[in-house]
Amino acid sequence: MGQEPKKMDRRNFIYAGVGVIALVAIGAAAYFATKPPEVTTVTTTVPTTTTATTTATTTIPTTTTATT
Repeated sequence: MGQEPKKMDRRNFIYAGVGVIALVAIGAAAYFATKPPEVTTVTTTVPTTTTATTTATTTIPTTTTATT
């Protein structure tokens, strides 16, 4: 009649704590594993230089002198 209800001993308390920590770690790992990757957009501007080259060709007439 005078029995006390059994109290939770220290070992069971530690096991319960470790179990809760394991569940939190598994939940966090599952969250990060199923999370889509973040999209990062990087815009770069590269200056361009255009050089126009014009070549002019002039024909110089030559005179030949024939001697006999």
